[in-house]
Amino acid sequence: MSLFFALLTAFFWGCGDWFIAISSQKFGAGFSFNLFRMIAIVILTIPAIILFPTANFTPENFWTVVATSILESIGIRFFFKALAEKNTIINGTIASAFSIVTVLVSMIFFGERLSLIQLLIIGLVIVGIIMASLNVSDLSKIHIIEKGALYAFAAMFIWGVYFAVVRIPTQELGWFWPVYFVRLTVILELPFIFSKKISLPKRLFNWKAVGLVVAAAVLPTIGDSFYNLGIADPQTITSLFVPVASVSPVIYVFLAGWFFREKIEPIQKVGIATTILGVILLSIK
Repeated sequence: MSLFFALLTAFFWGCGDWFIAISSQKFGAGFSFNLFRMIAIVILTIPAIILFPTANFTPENFWTVVATSILESIGIRFFFKALAEKNTIINGTIASAFSIVTVLVSMIFFGERLSLIQLLIIGLVIVGIIMASLNVSDLSKIHIIEKGALYAFAAMFIWGVYFAVVRIPTQELGWFWPVYFVRLTVILELPFIFSKKISLPKRLFNWKAVGLVVAAAVLPTIGDSFYNLGIADPQTITSLFVPVASVSPVIYVFLAGWFFREKIEPIQKVGIATTILGVILLSIK
């Protein structure tokens, strides 16, 4: 069952990344980042009110979920800023390598142990993700000191830590509350937001743009929910779950080629096949 949740996570994250990239470039990273969280909060507040009486909050798990939510929010902020810069595919590839950090944190701090074969298969999945995400024609554009790349590396490290430690509040409180609190962190920025003169982009006032930003808010939220459903089971091994969930860039590239007729390079096709092979082997192991 955990593999099923990991695949659903990858699917919704991959679809969401497409809409996030377009929205960030159309409306700006900062505006899109806060707008998406506000939309998600509006959607999630009704179930939050319903579920709150049954929530098993203690001072310890409350502040744990708050701390992890702030951490995730910072990672999302860097990711939006990376996608708003040039070389989107390259920056997205860097950020998507967060599973490397998650595996290391899970093994070092949570005592997870993997066999050599499992580690090799995880490496195969990560290599496949990188190959599937990169376009050969873009390789000459890589400059490691560019702002977009630095933002992407920051997102990679922060997400890597977050997706390892979020199991703590998730296993105590269930899958819903960590998802909700991540979106709720927007309230920390409200004083800053309202201290500035806000001008809504004119391009936002049409149904196509509204659908774009709603999809960018809802799809990653669904992906986060499936992620938490997967790791809520104490028997789930995060080091094996996360590499499968992080294949979202492969979903992104596949959907872009299938539905939007973008050209998929041979190396990307090999990367997709490599990733699929690695996921199958992980499910067997």
